[in-house]
Amino acid sequence: MGIDLICGGEDFSTSYSSWNRFRMKFAELCMKYIEDLSKNEINISPDGIVYAMSDREIVREQVILEARKIVQEWNDIVEHKKILSLEPDEEGVDDFQAIVNKRNKELNINDYLKVFSEHVDYLINIKLKGVVSLLNKSDCEGAYSVGDSYDIVLMINIISKMSDIEPIFMEIINCLKKVFQTSVSKKKVVIIT
Repeated sequence: MGIDLICGGEDFSTSYSSWNRFRMKFAELCMKYIEDLSKNEINISPDGIVYAMSDREIVREQVILEARKIVQEWNDIVEHKKILSLEPDEEGVDDFQAIVNKRNKELNINDYLKVFSEHVDYLINIKLKGVVSLLNKSDCEGAYSVGDSYDIVLMINIISKMSDIEPIFMEIINCLKKVFQTSVSKKKVVIIT
C-alpha cells in the first residue's frame, strides 16, 4: 500500500511511510528557513526607535520579529518533548505508559502543523503556506486543490534554494514539483489515491 498523487498525466508514487518522511522533511526545511530568517539583525537606533524606515524595511523587520516568535514557539515544543522521558522502571510507569511517553516525546508532523497553522498569514507572506497544505493531507483519499498546488509550488521554490538539501531529496522535490506545477498550469486538482 502506498500513496499516489496524480494530475494531468503526471504522477508521484511512494509508500505511506516514505510519504510521511517526505512531509516531515518539508516541515523541517521550512522551519530551518524560518530559523534562518529569525537570525537577521533588526535595525534599531540607540534610543530604541526605528526612524524613517521605508515600507520595505518595515516589512523586513516584521518578518524577522514573526520568525523569532515562531522559533520560540517551536523551541517550547521541543523542550516539552524532552521533558517526556519517563521510563518503565520509574515509579508508577508501566511498559505501556513508557511506549506512549516515547512516542509523545518524538517530534512529528502534528507538532509542526500546530505551529505552522497558527501563523498561516505569515507563511503566506514568506511563500511557505504550501507546507500547511502538504502536512494536512495524510491519507490516500482526497485531493489538493489548484490553490493548494500553487502554494506548494511556491514553497518548493523557496526551500529548493537551500544549500543543505541532500541530492536524493532534491530529486523527490523535483518529481513532486512536476505534479503540483501541472495542477497549477492545467488548473486541475491533484488526486490522492
